[in-house]
Amino acid sequence: HAFTKLMGEDAKPDHDVLAGMTDEQRDTVRQFAIEAVLHTDMTTHFATVDSMKGLLVTKSPDEIRASDRGAEALWYMLHLADISNPAKPDPMFELWTDRCLEEFFRQGDKEKELGLPVSPLCDRETTSRPESQIGFIQYVVKPAFEVLEMLLPEVGRKVL
Repeated sequence: HAFTKLMGEDAKPDHDVLAGMTDEQRDTVRQFAIEAVLHTDMTTHFATVDSMKGLLVTKSPDEIRASDRGAEALWYMLHLADISNPAKPDPMFELWTDRCLEEFFRQGDKEKELGLPVSPLCDRETTSRPESQIGFIQYVVKPAFEVLEMLLPEVGRKVL
């Protein structure tokens, strides 16, 4: 939503964050932003983590930042920011957990209404809040942040 307001079809001239750029520069920034948004998609989470881990086995963090693969590191960090709720201190962690679960539950409600199978973690009647967070942290967030620690050791010391 924010993307379309700033750079998409709904952009207003007085909110043009790309004013003063050439068409080529605008296209480059727009494509970079599109890639960044796409990298927050959870359907590619495990492939994204594996890709970054593989990259860090072959290149040092400095080599990655200086290479044409530096954007991947930025997109990876954006993805982790998107899933970082469990890394936040209370009460922020609990507030965002409740907001995310409520979003999932609304999706599940809509799936039920349409006669579709309910997606994992989206059934408000069967999803356990504590168990959902334990699994999310153990299998999604922690391993991803362990890879981030390879890229930025100071983040690992603060988060893990």
